[in-house]
Amino acid sequence: MINYSVQDDVAILMLDDGKANALSHDMMDELARKLDEASSQRSVVIAGRPGKFCAGFDLKYMMQGKEQAVEMVSRGCGFMADLMLYPRPIVMACTGHARAGGALMLLCADHRIGVGGPFGIGMNELEIGIPLPTFALEMLRFRLDPRQLAAATLGATIYDPEAAQTAGFLDEVVTPDALVPRALEVAAKLGRYNAASYAKSKELMRKPLADAIRGTVETDLKDWVPGAL
Repeated sequence: MINYSVQDDVAILMLDDGKANALSHDMMDELARKLDEASSQRSVVIAGRPGKFCAGFDLKYMMQGKEQAVEMVSRGCGFMADLMLYPRPIVMACTGHARAGGALMLLCADHRIGVGGPFGIGMNELEIGIPLPTFALEMLRFRLDPRQLAAATLGATIYDPEAAQTAGFLDEVVTPDALVPRALEVAAKLGRYNAASYAKSKELMRKPLADAIRGTVETDLKDWVPGAL
């Protein structure tokens, strides 16, 4: 599911499950293992395959029933909080579509670079009958332009890469051939900073949010039921 390589002290994690790169339990397990391995490097790049970055949480599993849906969202909350607090710099190279949990992954990164093209980035949960959990709303509030928050959530807007940059899902958009080289360039730059200072600064900036979303997920999901179930 994940091709792991290292280039000039930058770990490169390429997501490729042969399908939509959904965040299944197996994918999250493997990402956690690879990120643990990557902690010996100075920084990390996470990318998808051409056209597909991440389709979000495993919808097929979630639609099996309320128990599975709640389990997946609860697991996803913890996964996002861990990713947000990862001590090494993370640069996301968004190679294409990033929906729902895939868009949330972008919000966890230290820098987000998208590829231009006919791709959709955003939160489509309400469109398919899934209520947005509190942890997702708080992550969106933390990173998006406040003027885009209603459209991105209640409007279920799916942005093209340039509009996603304006909204706050991405920091920059480049051509396909420039995507990975640019991601490696930014990762190398961030990786040159003092590692302990960088990790501490990230913790101070993001730990209040990570703690808050972990603390709300149990109560938030108590009566949470996707409309499609």
